[in-house]
Amino acid sequence: MYYAHPHDAAQPELLALGPLVALGAGWLLVRWVQTAPARPDPWESAAGSAADLREPDTWLCYRCLGPHSEAAKFCPDCGAAVGPYNNYDPFLFLFSVGQWLRTGTREPPRRGWLFGLGFALAALGAVMILAPAYWVVLAWNRRRSRRNRSVTAAASG
Repeated sequence: MYYAHPHDAAQPELLALGPLVALGAGWLLVRWVQTAPARPDPWESAAGSAADLREPDTWLCYRCLGPHSEAAKFCPDCGAAVGPYNNYDPFLFLFSVGQWLRTGTREPPRRGWLFGLGFALAALGAVMILAPAYWVVLAWNRRRSRRNRSVTAAASG
């Protein structure tokens, strides 16, 4: 036999109040935002005009932060592909892909397993037949990085 709890049977009047209260609170929030006083633009005095922010004075490499000209296709310091249209030019695109693949095998890898999986899957699409060889080098780089981190942690601790 089922015994009903007094709170099981909600009154329909109380059920109708919930959406009305939410609607009223939303309307009050909208009115509060609309009637708030306008504050002056905080960037206008510190940075000058918006036209000053459009064109940078110096172009910087995203990899080494070295300066380069606007027309440069590669960074003069580290050789990274920095041209704005390198990925659209079929010949220069090969250099961009090569640089990206070298990033996975020469630089210390990021800690997440998702980055390693991303490099492994993308290498399958980029170099297809050579992907297993790339995977071996990628795994070797990750193992080397872990070993270097453990040696550094043991030396500092």
